[in-house]
Amino acid sequence: MDDHQYCARCGISLFDTLAGARRAYEDLSPYTKTKLGYSHVAQGILNEPDGWMKPVGKNGHFSFFESMDADLTNNFIIIEQL
Repeated sequence: MDDHQYCARCGISLFDTLAGARRAYEDLSPYTKTKLGYSHVAQGILNEPDGWMKPVGKNGHFSFFESMDADLTNNFIIIEQL
């Protein structure tokens, strides 16, 4: 798929490692952390039918665009509280 068809604001922001997710969260300002309201870290597996992802960046971040009929509730488990 052409990544220009996707709006970055509609993607889920994910990381390929727990360490990368922790670093990104720690780098957020207190104001941004409050606005985002993140409370937990989850780990899971994404499969091709679940949607489309942008390439993983140098910091391990990628955006994921969920398919209309995807149900990711059973793909992820919460592994820690922030």
